[in-house]
Amino acid sequence: MKKIFLTCLLLSQCLFGAAQIKFENGYFIGNDGEKTVCLIKNVDWKDNPGQFEFKLSETANIQTGDIQEVKEFGIGDHTKYQRFHVQIDRSSDRIGQLSKDRDPSFNPETLFLKVVIEGKAALYSYVDGNLVRYFFVTDNVGVRQLVYKKYQVGEVRTATNDYYRLQLIQQLDCNNQFTTRIKNLTYGAKSLAKLFSDYNRCMNAPFTSYIEKKSKFPVGLSIRPGLSNSSLSIKNDISNFRDTDFGSELAFRIGAEIEFLLPFNKNKWSIFLEPTYQSFNSQATLIDEIGPIVNIQTVTASYSSLEIPFGVRYYMFLTDRSKFFVNSAVLFDIPFDRNIDFEFSLEGLDLNSTFNLALGLGYNYGKRFSVEIRVGTSREVLNSYSFWSSNYYTQSLILGFRLF
Repeated sequence: MKKIFLTCLLLSQCLFGAAQIKFENGYFIGNDGEKTVCLIKNVDWKDNPGQFEFKLSETANIQTGDIQEVKEFGIGDHTKYQRFHVQIDRSSDRIGQLSKDRDPSFNPETLFLKVVIEGKAALYSYVDGNLVRYFFVTDNVGVRQLVYKKYQVGEVRTATNDYYRLQLIQQLDCNNQFTTRIKNLTYGAKSLAKLFSDYNRCMNAPFTSYIEKKSKFPVGLSIRPGLSNSSLSIKNDISNFRDTDFGSELAFRIGAEIEFLLPFNKNKWSIFLEPTYQSFNSQATLIDEIGPIVNIQTVTASYSSLEIPFGVRYYMFLTDRSKFFVNSAVLFDIPFDRNIDFEFSLEGLDLNSTFNLALGLGYNYGKRFSVEIRVGTSREVLNSYSFWSSNYYTQSLILGFRLF
C-alpha cells in the first residue's frame, strides 16, 4: 500500500512538471514607456500579483516581469493590471481582529491594481487573501482607495465606516442622477462596476469593462462507475485464534459526483462530493491446533456502505480538451450491511461508521470522459471494541461520464 501511495505521489509530481504551461497574447509597458508585445502566462490570479512570467516568442525562454520594472501589463482584451503608488488601509474585517478605530490606517505601497472599469472615471481592485479593496481615479483626483472599514464599538458591537459613499457622491456627479443610488450602494465589484459604467455613459465618455461574465461556481454532475479491490484483516489482542485475514476482493462500485469549479486560476481548482455504493464480501477459515485437537471454523465478513468522499481537485491542462488531475479527499462512511460472523460463536462483530483519506490520480478527455485511480488509507472499522483492531483498504479504478 505504501508503494502505491509513493507511486501516485511521484506520478503527480511528474504531471505537475509536464503539464503544458499556457501563455496567451499580451503586452507590458516598462518604466521607459516602451510597450513590448509578448506571451504572458495567464494563471487567472485570485490575488493581485507582484510579478508575472512572459516569453517574447513561443520558443523563447521564460522571463519574469517585476513590479519594480513594469508599470502596466495586459492579456488579450480581458485582463489588465497597472502599477500605482497608493495609500492602502489593510485593517482586518474578521471578527476578533477588528480595530476599535473608525478611521482607516493608511500606509504607502506600490501595487499592481487590476483594472475593472477604464474610462473618464476608472475603477480598480486589489485582493490579497481575505483583504479586498477598491480604488478609483477621476479627472479631479488621482488614485484613491474607496474607504470601507469594519470596526469594533465597545465589547460586542460592530459598525462600518462607509465613507466610500460620500467619496462617490462627490466625484461621480452627473446631474445628481446617482446620489440616491450611491447612498445604498454595497462595497462589491458588481455594484461598483455598474455604477462606474453608468457614470461614464451619463458623461458620454468611452470606457472599457474588464468584468468577466462567467458563472461564479460552474457545477458539473457525473456518473462514476468502476471496480474496487478491497482487503480486510482483523486482530484480537486476547486470542490469536480469532485473528483473520480475509484477503482482497474485487467488487463493482457506483457513484455520482457533484463538482464545483472554483472561480480563479483558470478553473484549475475544484471541490467535489461523490456519494458511492461499495461492498466487500469474503470468507476465511481459521484453524487452531491444541495438541491432538484441531478446531476449524469459517468466518464471514459482509460489509456494504455508502461512502461520501469530499475533496479538492487540481487540473493540469495538456491541451484545451485533455488534462490530468490529482485530488485528495476525506471519505465518510455510512454502513448498511456490516457484520463479521464466526461459525461457532453466537456473537459476531458489528463494523463501525468511520472515515479515512484517499488520493486520486486521473485523466480527463473532452468535457465528458474521465478515468481515475484512487487509493485509500487504512480504515479502522472495529474501533468500538476494546480488544479488536482492523485494517480495511480500498483501491479503485473509476470511470467517469459527465452529464452536464
